[in-house]
Amino acid sequence: MAEYNWNDIIARLNKMIRYGTAPVGMKWIKTEEEFKAIPKVRVHEKHYPPCVVLGQAHQFGWTTACKFENVHANYCRGINGLFERDEKWYSGEMFNKVWFKELESSKAHNLALECIPSGYYALVCSPVDARSTIPTYVCCTQVLPRRSCSTPDGSIWDMKNCTLPSWVNPPALTPGVTHS
Repeated sequence: MAEYNWNDIIARLNKMIRYGTAPVGMKWIKTEEEFKAIPKVRVHEKHYPPCVVLGQAHQFGWTTACKFENVHANYCRGINGLFERDEKWYSGEMFNKVWFKELESSKAHNLALECIPSGYYALVCSPVDARSTIPTYVCCTQVLPRRSCSTPDGSIWDMKNCTLPSWVNPPALTPGVTHS
């Protein structure tokens, strides 16, 4: 996996978007040994879904994790590769008459999901900066709705000043073309 200067990338993104919190890296861990090698990882004794673990990494700057036994439902376990999805998981029973009006809609939803392949021991989330203790597979950002509109504005401002970062290079934006 390539090494990145996350502090520089985050500083440049924050200049344009003003996140307010550092982006969080997510890594799926295959073995207990690999998991134990991660320093200062917090694992909660109570049931925490992966979304809460991700939120704690964003809000508190912690390296947090969830394992099979920490996730409250097979639905979340299955999506995050901590559980071998089975016939019951695909049946849609869990969200029938909860999120969906009838079982067929719930089942169709589960069948359409793109999930992390099963076979993982844990999911670890950590801020992506100098404190990061994990190499990142996925990088998540937390942007408030009022700030999400500034993403194009920040890119346009940088383009007008010819300082568009090399890692942001939409094919339609070619050098020498004036953008107004």
